[in-house]
Amino acid sequence: IKYLQQAVESVLAQDYPDWELIISDDGSKDSTREYLAKLDDPRITVHFQEKNLGIFGNLNFLFKQVHHPITQILCQDDYFLDSRVLTRLVNEWALLPEEVAFLRCNHDLGNANSVLSAFEREVLPNRIDPQESDLYFAVFGCIPGNLSNVSVRSESVARAGWFRPDLPYAGDFEFWSRLGRISPWALSRTK
Repeated sequence: IKYLQQAVESVLAQDYPDWELIISDDGSKDSTREYLAKLDDPRITVHFQEKNLGIFGNLNFLFKQVHHPITQILCQDDYFLDSRVLTRLVNEWALLPEEVAFLRCNHDLGNANSVLSAFEREVLPNRIDPQESDLYFAVFGCIPGNLSNVSVRSESVARAGWFRPDLPYAGDFEFWSRLGRISPWALSRTK
């Protein structure tokens, strides 16, 4: 529960005020539900699932609740590094054209000595168009990486056909590569 608390506190600490935090407890059996029931901020909505939906079923549920045009995914053990993350994220999105479906932040940070990272820096553009997307995914794998490195135009999740719950170990890779086939996406080194 301490990781969930850290995640929630990192959102509450943001200096960008216009956010909503939508949490779906996916059937936890510890004291998580008691903690979530005590959250008292009008920008936070908590849903309690009676049956475990799995990570991708739960993500689909959450995206059906979203009201904002851009969504930053935070898994329960992820958190914002400082109070200006959402401000930087909003500023990054303001620079992107409307057709960009998702943004992978923190790209190539911390892997400066990796041969693959050096090759990525050499060949990957900041914007990847649909006709190039499959090639880059084939060469570099799941470029978005951890779900919490990705923000997405909320409507594009439904437009791409949702996450596939039947792929519990590769559902994120499959979804981002599928979305990349229909919409451009972007990379940023911004934290």
